Amino acid sequence: TLPSISNSEGFGLVIIEALSYGLPVITTTAIGSAAWLKREKVATLVPPSNPSKLAEVIRNTTFHPNKEQHRKVCKFAQQFTPHKTTHMTVALYHQLLCK
Repeated sequence: TLPSISNSEGFGLVIIEALSYGLPVITTTAIGSAAWLKREKVATLVPPSNPSKLAEVIRNTTFHPNKEQHRKVCKFAQQFTPHKTTHMTVALYHQLLCK
């Protein structure tokens, strides 16, 4: 859960860490990556500063896990392995430095 109320929270490493373990991700619509997470259907989004809705989603996710979303999360997280992330970072630096 990343209950950020600030749109300055771009991505949040905690999201990738949770995804990599196949855990459900709950965050707010305020974070920079909310649209991306929604499009990929790998996170449940709640409005910021709404603790009752956050509690409801946490409760529902805990007691009624979404197996289809779990499968998507596991597949989605495969693109963020340490090896792949390192490779993408090095490739980006190479691209930027060679311009």
